[in-house]
Amino acid sequence: MIHKIIVLLTLLLIGSGATIFAQNKTEKFEVKGECGMCEARIEKAANSVDGVTGSDWNKESEMITVTYDEAKTNIHHIHMAIAQTGHDTNMHKAPDEVYEKLPGCCKYDRAPEEKNQVVKYEVFGMDCPGCQSSLEKQVNKIEGVTRSTASFQKKQISVLLEPGASVSDEEIENRIRKANFTPGKKLNPHGNEE
Repeated sequence: MIHKIIVLLTLLLIGSGATIFAQNKTEKFEVKGECGMCEARIEKAANSVDGVTGSDWNKESEMITVTYDEAKTNIHHIHMAIAQTGHDTNMHKAPDEVYEKLPGCCKYDRAPEEKNQVVKYEVFGMDCPGCQSSLEKQVNKIEGVTRSTASFQKKQISVLLEPGASVSDEEIENRIRKANFTPGKKLNPHGNEE
């Protein structure tokens, strides 16, 4: 009997330990839409991504707040899922043929906008998801940076700049150092190269 209790307690501890190590992250970004049907469609798309634990789109601000497990997904997958339903995000434009099929009340202004620039840098010294998060927080403090996404596995950071932003390599490299990592070479010297 005591053996069964020990086994049961061990299993409970292991199960709760997995929850403790989950890397939940909350992000907020723009998603174009007009009405309540848009809200339902946008939130359904975000929540359909494995690892997303919650989403809330605000019609007035056209901003969505998404909470997700970094071990299961990333912000790019969430943006792509939403764009595939006909709603532009600040990272991905919805396919024209999908947008055209939206009900009339859901069609928003798709005026051409300047494209955001993406720059990538090597980063040395990251070895865990916590490192990624602390680096992203430092780089995101730079005026003109929309968002950054670090990967300790790839040993790099991608930095999304606002359209027309003038952010120097030196500013980004200094923020990498401030997060206690070592900047390497710029991986796409002309920006926007994948």
